Amino acid sequence: MRRGSGGGSGKYVPLRYQTHTDMITKTFSLRRLLLCATLGLTAFAPTSRLAAQEGPGGRPEPPQFIEPTYIERPSWMRYEQKADEPIENVQARVARFAGQTFDIDTLRWSGPGAIDIVVMGDGYTAAEQAKFTADARRCTDHLFETTPFDRYKDFFNIFALHVVSEESGISHPGQWKETDGVGEMVCPEGKTLPIVRKRTFFGAHLDGWGVHRITGAWNSQSAKDLVRMYFPRCKFPCILCNTDEYGGAGGEILMATCNSAASEIYVHELAHVFGDLADEYFGGDVYMGEKPNLSSVRDSARVRWHRWIGEAEVGVFPHRGGRKGAYYVKPTQASDTSRYCKMERLGKEFCPVCRERLVEAIHEQADLIAAASPADSVLAPLAKRERVTFSLDHVRRVTGDKQTVRWFVDGTLAAEDTEALTLDAKRLPAESAHEVRLEVYDESPFVRNPTCPRYHTSVRTWRIARRR
Repeated sequence: MRRGSGGGSGKYVPLRYQTHTDMITKTFSLRRLLLCATLGLTAFAPTSRLAAQEGPGGRPEPPQFIEPTYIERPSWMRYEQKADEPIENVQARVARFAGQTFDIDTLRWSGPGAIDIVVMGDGYTAAEQAKFTADARRCTDHLFETTPFDRYKDFFNIFALHVVSEESGISHPGQWKETDGVGEMVCPEGKTLPIVRKRTFFGAHLDGWGVHRITGAWNSQSAKDLVRMYFPRCKFPCILCNTDEYGGAGGEILMATCNSAASEIYVHELAHVFGDLADEYFGGDVYMGEKPNLSSVRDSARVRWHRWIGEAEVGVFPHRGGRKGAYYVKPTQASDTSRYCKMERLGKEFCPVCRERLVEAIHEQADLIAAASPADSVLAPLAKRERVTFSLDHVRRVTGDKQTVRWFVDGTLAAEDTEALTLDAKRLPAESAHEVRLEVYDESPFVRNPTCPRYHTSVRTWRIARRR
């Protein structure tokens, strides 16, 4: 596969379209399918240990929590490459789609080891592939205009994978409504958009879980297989839906429509998938749980984001809504005049709490040290007069941050803020082995969590064998 415009292709046959009912019966339980379809509202967490207790006057009081633990989204609700699945199985499924070529455009290239995001389109015909490229580029450009992603451009590779659909647009299946004994499929929110089922590659549709703006994909396995075939390191596949309707979803595959707010939807949904952030508007009791920006602890000295209390607009605000929503708090309260937060309202900035989590997630996925030499981590003994140079060949730059470079020899600091270190064998004791250690640290003003340096420090080590 060639990385660049038009690079990479494969042969595929048309999809066999299945009805929504078929997919439910064959693949998922109804409950699980509905939960998956609504992940756009927030990153899902298991129901927390909530049980209303009777207080004075018979009013329910929130339960007492003992240091709630942030619970990551269950693995079945995250997109993960299945390394244990033989690639031959994926190839066998993909072989059924022979007959279509998949071109790849590289929208951003930061090198091997960077975070791969693959954007695919659904509902784009062969004549609309230029529109897909423009839509994908518009979303990508907006992502890197948004803080904190604007500082971490060097940590991402973005690819546009061209998929051709038979028809333009996506499905609007509606839901069954019966009036006076007469039933019909109607839009769950009364939209005038015609009820229609389009023949598209991934089967993208609106009306997930009876909510018009929630998007889903009936043939999402095809998207997973394509990503596995062409981008085995990718953890963040995305589908852009060719419709002007407002909508999107998170979950295993990020989805966004091409509405005028598409770029903002794209970034908001990516924050769900990438940072496991919760919505800060109320989307339902099922989404209440401990998250980086959602807590059941109301004490400002103990809440998860207590280090940010005092920053403009950051505090402990009631989440409100539903039975469980009243027991949870969030770090900001969006309004028409507020600066934050994008997890509650599109068009706002990410608040400091969400911003910190996104920076942590970036460092968890990509190494500051992109390349260093020598390539071998174990070196032969040095001759008596030999000299060897160790170098930091490529470091991922963070715009606006200070990056500290330190070199250690046998645990002792030998040099700082230099990209190379030269060792002279005659200065090293011959009777023992030696270790050279390179550390690069990102001093981000967006992070106050003292446990974060382990993510923000990248390390390379070399061992020099003992001379005999």
